[in-house]
Amino acid sequence: MQRYNERRVEAVQGKRMVRWLAGLALRLFGGAVVLCAATLVVASASPGMLITFESEVVHLVQRQNAIAADIFLMDAARNITVNASDHPAHDTSASWSPDGTQMAFYSTREQGIRSLYLMSADGTIRRAAPQEVRYGYHPAWSPDSTRIAFEVDVGAQTDLYILDVTQPLEPGKNPSVLADHLWDDRFPSWSPDGQWLAFVSWRDGNADIFRARADGSEVRNLTQDPAWDISPSWSPDGQSIAFFSVRSLYRNLFVMKPDGGDLRQLTDTQELSTGTFWHAPAWSPDGSMLAIQTSIDRDNEIVIVGRDGAPAMQLTRAGRSDVLPAWLPDGERLLFMSDRGGRFRVYVAEWRTQRIQSISPADMLAVYPSVWVPSVRGSR
Repeated sequence: MQRYNERRVEAVQGKRMVRWLAGLALRLFGGAVVLCAATLVVASASPGMLITFESEVVHLVQRQNAIAADIFLMDAARNITVNASDHPAHDTSASWSPDGTQMAFYSTREQGIRSLYLMSADGTIRRAAPQEVRYGYHPAWSPDSTRIAFEVDVGAQTDLYILDVTQPLEPGKNPSVLADHLWDDRFPSWSPDGQWLAFVSWRDGNADIFRARADGSEVRNLTQDPAWDISPSWSPDGQSIAFFSVRSLYRNLFVMKPDGGDLRQLTDTQELSTGTFWHAPAWSPDGSMLAIQTSIDRDNEIVIVGRDGAPAMQLTRAGRSDVLPAWLPDGERLLFMSDRGGRFRVYVAEWRTQRIQSISPADMLAVYPSVWVPSVRGSR
């Protein structure tokens, strides 16, 4: 019976990917590609991971060639890649909903205002919120795929808003304000139960980690340190928040309880704060390890740090820029982007063997990947 249920789940997942690929192919290329993509998906007994990445595309705009960023959808297992957004505007920062039915991204396609958009399973795109978003940080989905936390650019500062994707837009109510202090509020991270968000605020004079309920209530400063504390990331079990801090000048990894207690420093490097400072630590699915990017001999490399304080393991040694690590659900592999081949592409690394393989098209720039992998647990 268990195996029968797993097969039913796999069939549902396969049909879901058929809708994604066929819907996008129909909108972009026509029916012939739909049949090809759908046939490949159905023929596979085990659905593969779906990855989005950004790449530069030349569009013909007012009789002139203009370069813009488009979002591409790639089924790595079947070697299928399609231009998912295909628009002369800049489409960036794609982020999958945990259930794999929607993709959020930012675009300037309406009046040049950078706003939040949603792409559904049939490939249709709609503007999800009218506010102008802050460039550079992906939309953050709630664990149940019903809400998105995103940064709003209000000119003098950055605020945090929450959009309920299951409800219609309503001024003053949806999206709702999570944090709108006179100083910046940024970098939201959801707790696994969807009840809380950790974020960074400058309201007390420097960057500290705060915690608040999803309705904006019960706001609390968790770090209260003169040094910058930034990039919070909630552990899968909800018992810890990891973040970076420049206490003692250098950038290092710390963890604490959700109430700010039991603070522990996990790395002890002499790395100055660089561009890697802004990317949050990535927890392994079982919560036992964190993957971070760090500067080694002036190159960005990926290291894995044990939650229990075990020595860090250097995963990449390319002498180039290896950044944005993200764990796959099996806990054995990580996705990241690297320019080790001369241009940025998407790679997968097996952390135990340190075997690394490029998976994005060889002839394309591929940056800022986002991944969704069907799983039996996630589909129930």
